[in-house]
Amino acid sequence: NYLYNIKYFSEAFFRYYGVQIHVYYLSASISFYLNVHYDEKINPKSDQQLKPDVIIALLSQWLPSAMTTDLELFLSKLKTEYEYSPFGEQLLGYELTGHESSYFIHRINQQNLPSNSKFFDCEMLILPPYQRKGHGRRLLTAIYEDLRTNSRVQDITAEDPSDEFVALRDLVSLELCHKYLPDLFSKESILKTDRVAKEMIDKAREVCKLTKQETRRVHEMCLLQSINHNDDKQMRRFRLLVKQRLLELLEFDRHNKIELVDEQNRKIYITYQYEVDFEHYKNILQSYHKYIT
Repeated sequence: NYLYNIKYFSEAFFRYYGVQIHVYYLSASISFYLNVHYDEKINPKSDQQLKPDVIIALLSQWLPSAMTTDLELFLSKLKTEYEYSPFGEQLLGYELTGHESSYFIHRINQQNLPSNSKFFDCEMLILPPYQRKGHGRRLLTAIYEDLRTNSRVQDITAEDPSDEFVALRDLVSLELCHKYLPDLFSKESILKTDRVAKEMIDKAREVCKLTKQETRRVHEMCLLQSINHNDDKQMRRFRLLVKQRLLELLEFDRHNKIELVDEQNRKIYITYQYEVDFEHYKNILQSYHKYIT
């Protein structure tokens, strides 16, 4: 859910019928085994113009060079899997309640990191057996905790994030602000002003490495957390705050800006996006309260 799709996993292969692709990987060394099965393939001798795709060649560009199609070789690596030592330095180790397994997060040092660097979180991979257990939250939190004290890092952002990753990042950002900047993001402070204060933006970037836009989202979540949802006046205040941010974002979105030249269409778009963010924030706040209780 936190990754880009691989093109040929979502599209058909040319001149095959009943294609099944299985990718197996070891959890420590991430060694890959690729198996391709199909019911029928066109005979290239019958029609030179309709040559079938070479599936393994197409997929190999997305898989590690150590990938193998030899099952016996892949299984032989199981014997040394528990001896595998990850690269880099261990940042975090933890155990889940009710589980016997232990989990560790490592990082590789950035030796030549320039000052005022922007870190881009490009992809996160949580393997299917470990999803919905809080590993993504712990991994992203470990990244922020590791980099937030580094004076050479200006902020941390994500490259074209999926909706699932946005939700994860919002939760982690909310937790960081409440943990390290409790006074700035307290109910009393949030209710004092109708807009996010410059001090909040500056401090959130300095202490938590949040971008300006992410700080505004945290501020909106904190406001929603602080007001009475049955009070029309308070909800109007929240609604105007969110819509103002959405309007500003629209000015930088060239594609949507061109399509939404008409004022009525723009209003419909902003109203829809507001409703999406409103429901999204409620879900994030629910998750936040689950973790802190």
